[in-house]
Amino acid sequence: MVTSGRPTVVWLAVPVALLLTAGSRADIAPGTAAQQETPTGTYHVVWGDPPSGPPILRVFVVEDDGSVRELTGTDAQLRAAAQSQAGRAAAAAPVVGSQPFANVACKFPDVFDEPRSIAWFDGLMGGSEPQMDHYWRDASYGNMNIAGSAAFGWFDLPKAKSEYVGDFDGDGTTDTRLGDLATDCANAADPFVDYTPFVGINFMFNDWIGCCAWGGG
Repeated sequence: MVTSGRPTVVWLAVPVALLLTAGSRADIAPGTAAQQETPTGTYHVVWGDPPSGPPILRVFVVEDDGSVRELTGTDAQLRAAAQSQAGRAAAAAPVVGSQPFANVACKFPDVFDEPRSIAWFDGLMGGSEPQMDHYWRDASYGNMNIAGSAAFGWFDLPKAKSEYVGDFDGDGTTDTRLGDLATDCANAADPFVDYTPFVGINFMFNDWIGCCAWGGG
């Protein structure tokens, strides 16, 4: 979402059990037998929502040793991996009851603005229409809610924005180190936030982090 004339609050949402960390990439493009080997582990599908145009898909695999690999391939191959993960999720137990989220706001040390107050973020999660708790209660026919969600911040990130957003691979496009942003923001808030009551974390940043707001699990 873009707010004209002031810094944008950008969201990055991840399950509380997954704080993406930098890792290698796994090629799932057709080719040699080695290239066709299917990575094993827990798949995490992350969608980017740009201001205009279609969504952007990234797929990560968390392996048994805790290392994280991002899958690379054609859009169709990534979507197939995402659909496979969605099928496994659909077969799991339904999500019911309270599903509270921690909303953690972090700011870059070289960007000083705080575009929204913490009270504003708390208000987003309320139970009155069109707030998010009301939405989930309505969409789930009363079976699920996000009661107990809470907002915290603003916390200072340890590195300048250029350490998280830039053309890191030299291909002429902007890259966003989502894992570093999530990990560093969570760590900055850790002395002040008890994450145990929450099923996931919404990270908010005080400036643009590339193309999109990101979310998934």
